[in-house]
Amino acid sequence: MVKNGCGHNFISIDKPMLAVSNKSGGKELIEVLIPDPTYDNPKLSKVTFLDDLKKDIAVFFKKYKLTETDIGLGADWPMFMVSILGLFFLGKPINENLKAWIELANKFSNFIKKIRERLLAPWVDKRGAILIALQHVIKSHNKSVKSIKLLGVIPILFKIIPQRSSKHLDHHPNALYISAFRVNNDFVYVIGVKSKGMIKFQHIFDESEF
Repeated sequence: MVKNGCGHNFISIDKPMLAVSNKSGGKELIEVLIPDPTYDNPKLSKVTFLDDLKKDIAVFFKKYKLTETDIGLGADWPMFMVSILGLFFLGKPINENLKAWIELANKFSNFIKKIRERLLAPWVDKRGAILIALQHVIKSHNKSVKSIKLLGVIPILFKIIPQRSSKHLDHHPNALYISAFRVNNDFVYVIGVKSKGMIKFQHIFDESEF
């Protein structure tokens, strides 16, 4: 780990960024925060909402954990935290199993899209942001993608919930994740993804120009 000029930590892909992700029982995981729409709304049933949410999750992921949390500062803001489990290859470089990485990126992006269709605005963690960025790179590159290497990711944290463990998303829900990917050893994509799962910027560098 090294420091960039702005004082942020930058983690080299020599030891893959995703190899140091959150774990649960030795399994790699991804965390997503989903607002509780039933809070302070007696017209909505919490039981019904959770049943529907579990069905949505199960369409995309077999192993997950659902817990309740709160990211309010000074006032309650209840959330459900979805921990997607059993993603063993997240700790390995993308090129070791490029097909599986692309499939997971598509599956995760479709899951986030499904949550948004319920008029809910989810938050994603660092690993989720990397998957969203990866899918964006695959779709944006106008040539066949033969290899992708994650060069590193810089998390810029905004809102901090000091009562929560720094190991989990409900400690730092608002963030910008800047990921860099080398594609086909020719181009480097630098992608900024907000924790709300939205692409905020991209820069593409042709390595032959350096």
